[in-house]
Amino acid sequence: MENPPSPKETLSQFEKLLADLARAGVDFAVVGGVAVVLNGFNRNTNDVDILVDSDPANLTRLLDYLKTWGEGWARELGISDFNTTEMGSIRIHEEFDLDVFVRMRERSLNDFRPRLRFLQSDDVRIPYLSAEDLIYCKATSWREKDQLDISALKIVIDRESNRSKS
Repeated sequence: MENPPSPKETLSQFEKLLADLARAGVDFAVVGGVAVVLNGFNRNTNDVDILVDSDPANLTRLLDYLKTWGEGWARELGISDFNTTEMGSIRIHEEFDLDVFVRMRERSLNDFRPRLRFLQSDDVRIPYLSAEDLIYCKATSWREKDQLDISALKIVIDRESNRSKS
């Protein structure tokens, strides 16, 4: 039985996927656990969550890339699978799970765009939600890990606020 990848190896796999999506011209932002980590709270996560712009041309770029990712299980998806009126995600199972959202708590990527943060990864910038926006997205969740994330993100915000005052 193979050992599972270390957290550093897993984050490297996540970063490779996210950088490749950015190179493919997909308009997205990282949300969920990876975004929590990027905001400064280290915790484990086994998947990547992204919020994508629902423009059909953008969804086509996303689907074109995902056909080449891993075993290509996403090749059976079509633009119509991304219903912009419903909440929830499409989960793609590969080396790790990728959850794709077009809306989170009634908001689209454009609603979060003014506060996006960026991780520089080689030649591309990977956008991710700010701590404040992650708190908003997780505020109605009943999951214990989301409530822990909210508490940790509030500490991150306080720490950043104190740094900017000094």
